[in-house]
Amino acid sequence: MTTERQFEVLHVFLDREEKRLPSPTYKDLAKRLGWQCLSSSRDYIRALSKQKLIEKVSDEIVSRPWRLTEAGIKLAKAYRNRIQADSAKARER
Repeated sequence: MTTERQFEVLHVFLDREEKRLPSPTYKDLAKRLGWQCLSSSRDYIRALSKQKLIEKVSDEIVSRPWRLTEAGIKLAKAYRNRIQADSAKARER
């Protein structure tokens, strides 16, 4: 099961991918999601990797070895659509 915070991490990956930017580093994720330590980024990436929503594309020591899988892309897009729908409903009120 994917948590709300995991959806947020997937969305960061999708956002960067759509802008043709490299995958986020642990530091990028921590900054964007307001985390104080980089280990939170690592832990979320590990959990998403176990769920096969992101995958490691390189075993070399690089700072950006992760990318979304097809399943991860679908979930990230579904999350974005849900957020946009919720935002539109809130504006209608």
